[in-house]
Amino acid sequence: MNDPLLSKSPPHNLETEESVLSSLFINNKGFDEIYIEPSDFYKSAHKVIFNAMLTLRSKKEPVDLVTIGHYLQDNGKLEEIGGGSFLSSISDSAPDALNIAKYAQDIKELSVLRELILVSSNILERSMAGGDCSEILSYAQKVVLNIQNSKVDDDIRPIGDFIYNQLDEIEKYQTSDELRGLTIGLPFIDKVLDINPNRGDLIYIGAHTGTGKTSFALSIAKRFAEKYNVKTAFLSLEMEMSPLTNKCLAIEADVNNMKFNKKGKLKSEDFERLVDSARRIADIPLYIDDLGRNIEDVKRICRKLKRDGFGVIIIDQMSHIVAPGTKDELARYTHNSNQLAMLKKELRMPIIALSQLKRTADIFNPIKQDLKHSGSLENDADAIILLSEVGSGLKQTIVVKPDKVDYRYKPIKINCVKNRNGAVGFDAGDYFVINRGMFLLGG
Repeated sequence: MNDPLLSKSPPHNLETEESVLSSLFINNKGFDEIYIEPSDFYKSAHKVIFNAMLTLRSKKEPVDLVTIGHYLQDNGKLEEIGGGSFLSSISDSAPDALNIAKYAQDIKELSVLRELILVSSNILERSMAGGDCSEILSYAQKVVLNIQNSKVDDDIRPIGDFIYNQLDEIEKYQTSDELRGLTIGLPFIDKVLDINPNRGDLIYIGAHTGTGKTSFALSIAKRFAEKYNVKTAFLSLEMEMSPLTNKCLAIEADVNNMKFNKKGKLKSEDFERLVDSARRIADIPLYIDDLGRNIEDVKRICRKLKRDGFGVIIIDQMSHIVAPGTKDELARYTHNSNQLAMLKKELRMPIIALSQLKRTADIFNPIKQDLKHSGSLENDADAIILLSEVGSGLKQTIVVKPDKVDYRYKPIKINCVKNRNGAVGFDAGDYFVINRGMFLLGG
């Protein structure tokens, strides 16, 4: 049985293509109004002509029927397009030059449709051939998003198009109490670290094993979702859903999570607070996924989360992300960090990833080079935050502690050691609640 699609021509409009070329012959100022490439044209002769136009334009030479004819003749391409008569027929198309921007947009959209057909065919071919499902899904998402980013939206604009809008934003920051970024809840770091749900940033959080980096990241995720109503995803490749949920309940209800799995340890009022806390937590846009993944799975789910309106993604942690084909741990870390760096730029959203520190790192004063396999991570990161124990003599910030609660605190130093968009420095204080397994961050 014949496939009816095989008898159809790909989407195109030759008259529109001729109209654009003819308009440019008439008025070279039209080049400033259009954002198309030779590959966007369907007819090969039109591709050749438009490419010749761009070449002459780059040399600051006039673009008209005569100059294009000479250029094509000198480069042996005039007969390739059908000769001088074909060139003259295009010039005589007599289009409405005022509509060149609309014509060019139509050409671009038809080009997008043809490219979608092409990548869809490639996806179908890969799927029919079999192979690793996650890699095929990741490939499919990537190629479709690449079309969206490179074909539909033209990001290359003169600075004058948006500089005054940016000035307005700066003025709003100066005159309004409204907070446009996400804060972690720490006095100093919130002054210098700008976490914007609409900007691609890669932030690494590093600490020695047992220092509480998972608890810190989960506390941040809960805060983003609860305080700002930002859809926040916590991808846990290390801990399962149950202990993560217990941490949220313990801090919210002020109940020691050590008692959760011991018969008779919870009082009736403890359980009532847990029920009330569960209702409140259930209403915040915090999502937790505890399935182990390779890097292609991580990229695939992050793209899906972006489409679903998520504002922040937190990944716990780098050491558990599998990278098929890498020869050793260093290569795996390097590959995965590079992939996350490209992903945050592609999605234009913040990605926070956790990483271990080297065993040789100072327990009181680790530096950014102490991140495990730090070379690539340090280079790729927009910001790096390190957690450590508080050494003697270190000035600690005042932590606002709830009254009449059974909290046992552990002093923690939270140090922003790299920040591309601001200053560096630290907060130190009784931030970690030992018997709740969570951090006590600002309101």
